[in-house]
Amino acid sequence: MLTHLIFAAFAGYVMYQGWFMVEKTFRFGQKSASLGIPMGLVYLAPLTGFGLVVLRLIQRIVIDLRAAKPEGAA
Repeated sequence: MLTHLIFAAFAGYVMYQGWFMVEKTFRFGQKSASLGIPMGLVYLAPLTGFGLVVLRLIQRIVIDLRAAKPEGAA
């Protein structure tokens, strides 16, 4: 469970720092050379991915806590 918490903290930090990069990229209005889409959308992919990782880690922590509960407890 400790590793889940440590990795969730790391993923949260990456998301926090990634948000600033996405925001800056949208402000500059930079576009992809090949597709012509805003680069901010491209940089949103890791932010979204790490957000989903955090959700999965929370899910795993809850499952582990429920499994560790004694059978007679409510």
